[in-house]
Amino acid sequence: MKPKRLATWAGIRVRAGDDVWLAVRPGSADVCQRVGTRTNPKSVRAREIGLCAVRVTVVRLNGNKNKAVSYVAVQ
Repeated sequence: MKPKRLATWAGIRVRAGDDVWLAVRPGSADVCQRVGTRTNPKSVRAREIGLCAVRVTVVRLNGNKNKAVSYVAVQ
């Protein structure tokens, strides 16, 4: 799953030039993993069946940050 899609699922609108940061919640570490670094994620990969919770932070060009959690059911 790509960072912009996870931000959309979390209810955050992503504009051109925004940075999207991802962090997999500790309870979901066995279900999914982030590929890449926190501030430069490439995607989130499913490892096994379950509920994956990802903390999404969108950093605007002016420095404001919007944070939310995106939930993905992995089947």
